[in-house]
Order: sequence, then C-alpha cells, then structure tokens
Amino acid sequence: TFKIIMARQTGYYWTNVAVPMAVLTCMSTMSAAVEPNGERLPTADRLSVSLTLLLTAVAYKFVVASSLPTVSYWTMLDKYVLLCFCFILSFSLENVIYPGLLVDRSDPDNPEEIIPEIWLVGGYLALFTLFNIYFLIVARITWGKRFRFETSCGRKMSPVGNSLPPP
Repeated sequence: TFKIIMARQTGYYWTNVAVPMAVLTCMSTMSAAVEPNGERLPTADRLSVSLTLLLTAVAYKFVVASSLPTVSYWTMLDKYVLLCFCFILSFSLENVIYPGLLVDRSDPDNPEEIIPEIWLVGGYLALFTLFNIYFLIVARITWGKRFRFETSCGRKMSPVGNSLPPP
C-alpha cells in the first residue's frame, strides 16, 4: 500500500483573501464617523456605508471563489470569510440599534449618548482583533502539524504541480 498526500500552498490565499476581508471588516467602523461639525451621520447614511461594504465583501467572495478549488467541506478560509461577513452585519445592526436605543432624546435639541459609541467601536475592533489572533493561532497549529509530518517523512512536501520526483 502507499499514501498520496497533497497539500496546498496557503500563503497566497491568506494574503489575497483574508487580508482584504479583514480590511473590509475594519472599514465597517467608518459608518460611526462624525461630521466635521461633530454631529453623527444620519442612520440612512450609516447604513449605506455598512451595506455597501457588505455587498463589496460578498462580491469579493464570489470573485475569489472562482479561483479557489471546489471542496465539499468548509475550509478554515471559508469560516474566516463567513465570520467577517457576520462582523460587518453586526456593525450594520449597530447602526440601526444604537441611535434608537442608546441615545437619550428626552431633550430634542441636545441628544445624549447613554453609552459612548466610541466604546462600541473600540469593543468591536478589540473583538475582531481577538478573532484574528485566534485564527492565526489555529492556522499556526495546523501548519505546525504539517511541518512535523513533513519532517517525520524525511522530506518536504512539494506543491501539487511539482509532486513527481525528478527522473
């Protein structure tokens, strides 16, 4: 009996899929920006920023999916992209919920934040940073297992296109 072990080079996918998705996800906090005069953007403008970023992320996923191999299971990259979508969607929900529930409008001329939105943005970015650290640790553990397997076999696995030994 013999075994055939195939492995993909993951660096390309992480730099061309994960990094742009992380940037798009971080950009979703831009909807919490303030006008130069200090006023918050209206809810409709905030949602237009968030939903445009969500649609951009979905379109990017479709473009990238055409270059990825089709498999019947969820890869770590698929899970990462899905969770990035969830982060963008959650900030879109914050754009609707925050002005309605967390702003005291008892004085119409001077609405007051119950919880400063900057704290929510900071918490969102901190949670996203922890999420990225978790994925990097899981990726490193996975790559470490692959490296230990390669060294136990006595040779480095080569990319699929170069898997045949020289004649």
